[in-house]
Amino acid sequence: MTKVELICAQKPHKGEEWNLTATAEGLLLTDHLGETITLVPNAETPLRIKFPSFWASIAHLVVIDDAGQMLYFEPIKKTLASVKELVSQCQGQAGSAAVTAVQHTAVRDIVIGVCLFIIGVGLTIGSFVMAKPGGTFFITTGLLACGVLGLIKGFYGLNMARRIEQSLAEEDGIEEVAGE
Repeated sequence: MTKVELICAQKPHKGEEWNLTATAEGLLLTDHLGETITLVPNAETPLRIKFPSFWASIAHLVVIDDAGQMLYFEPIKKTLASVKELVSQCQGQAGSAAVTAVQHTAVRDIVIGVCLFIIGVGLTIGSFVMAKPGGTFFITTGLLACGVLGLIKGFYGLNMARRIEQSLAEEDGIEEVAGE
C-alpha cells in the first residue's frame, strides 16, 4: 500500500495531515485521526481527484467525497506528483472501467452543453423576433457561454478518456513484452 500525506487547506481542518492510501479497491482518504473519509474507486479516480488547474480555476488538490463534497488540500509539488502516480496506478487497475466512466461523464457534459447552447440561441432569436422595430431584445450570453464551456469540458473529457486508453494499451504492450 502506497500512502501520501495531504495537508488540508480548508477550515475547520486547515493544516491537519490527512492520508491518501492506495488499496486494491481504490484510493482511501483518512483524516488525522485515521478515520475513513471516503474511498475513491479505481474507475472513478480521474473524475474525483482534481489537480490544480489555471483553466479550471482550481488552486488546490481536490478530492471529491461520496456525497459530492469537495475536500481541498495544499498543492505541494512533491505531493501532487505522488498523487498523480497513485491515480495512474488506479486507472491501470480499473482498466476499461476508468475509460468508460470518463467517457460517460464527457458525453453527459457535451449533451448538456449542446442543450444549453440551443436554448440560448432559441431564446435570443425568439426575443429578437418578438421585439418591435427599434425595440430591445435579449442576447442570452450566459446560456451561450455555459453551453460552449460544457462542450469544451466534454471534448476535454473525451480526450482524457483517449489518453487513459492509450496509456492502458501501452502498459499492456509492456507487460506482453515482459511476459514473453
